[in-house]
Amino acid sequence: MKNFLDLNAEIEKLYKPKIQIFNNFKNIMFYDTWANEIYHKVNYFYDWEERIKDKIDNISDPDSPTNIKFIKVFHQDVLQKYNDLNKIDYESLDYLKSFPQFPLEFSDTSNPNKIKNSEFYYSPDNHDQYENFLKKIARIFNIDDFDFQDDNYSYDSIKDVLLDEIIYKLHDTEEIIIDEKDDDDLKKDEILFDKKNEDEIDTLMAIGEELHKKMFGEEPGIEVPKREEIVFKLKNKEEELEIDRYYSYGFLSYCLDSTRTLLKNIAKHLDSFVSLIKKLENYKEDEFTLDDILINDPTDLKLEYKLSKMEVALFYRALHDVGIIHVNNQGQKHPYTNLKSYIDNSNIYYLDKAKVSKVNDITRQFARFLNDNKYEQHELKLLELIISKLKNRKEQILANHEEGLA
Repeated sequence: MKNFLDLNAEIEKLYKPKIQIFNNFKNIMFYDTWANEIYHKVNYFYDWEERIKDKIDNISDPDSPTNIKFIKVFHQDVLQKYNDLNKIDYESLDYLKSFPQFPLEFSDTSNPNKIKNSEFYYSPDNHDQYENFLKKIARIFNIDDFDFQDDNYSYDSIKDVLLDEIIYKLHDTEEIIIDEKDDDDLKKDEILFDKKNEDEIDTLMAIGEELHKKMFGEEPGIEVPKREEIVFKLKNKEEELEIDRYYSYGFLSYCLDSTRTLLKNIAKHLDSFVSLIKKLENYKEDEFTLDDILINDPTDLKLEYKLSKMEVALFYRALHDVGIIHVNNQGQKHPYTNLKSYIDNSNIYYLDKAKVSKVNDITRQFARFLNDNKYEQHELKLLELIISKLKNRKEQILANHEEGLA
């Protein structure tokens, strides 16, 4: 019974994680560990997943009716919890702020966070993880048009620019600096205004027009300004401490996303075991299945062909033979061995009497058309269909060009 209780406790931790937001530290604890430190522990969630899988394997005894019953019930409970978590937006700032706030102060020797939230840096080894985190921060703070592909910035400077965008968005305060380095007659003009105040905006525009006349119209000896830049700043020194809080929501979102992914992997692990049990005892399908839950998972995508299974095989064979796609077949005796393996292992679906079914065992279709010339007519019809649709697409593009729409 202890093993059952331990395993159930692990799943409850994934479903309702212990989260504490500490005001004084501007940081968040995820199960008594700072969320940003977890981000730097590459194997944190992987090791947690392996521990749970080991607990499942230790009680998965097909000869024990009690253990089998527990696995069945436990399997449904995990799927239900995973289904619930799929409905939560972990990149909603309001949701991330909804956890309890703890204004507790630690001494220098008791549980200080070793790394500040803002202290995370790019390196070639963490390229994808770093960029994905910056994109997550941008989504959390609804900065839709932020450019992560600007070659003029290093990744750490992009982080700083992103922070400026967040500060501007949250505080709605802007400082415009027009800096004339080569002209002693013009001094630096600093105008601080609230964007919501229309009178101040009108005033700014009037000043701008006067500066323009002065620089370009009425005093011809003055050079054109060398740079004009917009910088964003916090309203006061105290709010500079909020920088770590902004990033802390990104690290919390990362932990929650990883927890949901972990629960998904546990669901898959259990699903394979329960599938074996069903084969052994012709077990009736339950209310929940993994496929039902995956419909709500935005990361689990499938490619559906509006073709028959045979047409899918002919389509890939045609693309392969004309050189549009290439699958390394080195070491194989037959030319399509690895292509067939790729199709079987991809998340590809086809139409089967108006029902969408997953492609598997495509070898049978390849064997049929390779050994029987009658399938050449099937391929011709398929190619004519594709050519017709692509021709229509081409005509649409040309028509748009003529009408000035493209």
